[in-house]
Amino acid sequence: MAHEEIDKRPIAMMQTLGQYVDRNYRKHLTINATGATAAVLMGAAVPVRIMRGFAVISRAAGLVAHVMEEQQNPAGRHIWDLVDNNIPYTGNALIKPAP
Repeated sequence: MAHEEIDKRPIAMMQTLGQYVDRNYRKHLTINATGATAAVLMGAAVPVRIMRGFAVISRAAGLVAHVMEEQQNPAGRHIWDLVDNNIPYTGNALIKPAP
């Protein structure tokens, strides 16, 4: 399907929704990628029942990119240690209940 063949009405509806939300909340809230993708897919006449699959594919691709980034430039352990050493635990999950 060529770009010109995509029905632009769902995209316009998403933009209108965004403007309405911004006006009523008195601040800008960006439409997330999943919402924008759904509008484009709807305009391309992709059946609604399979749209979730596209969201899963995009999230899987993002996860693969994060894994590759962590392999090339490891930061996970450093972040874990920063949090563990600098933010006190205030919950009670580690307290064993009385018998």
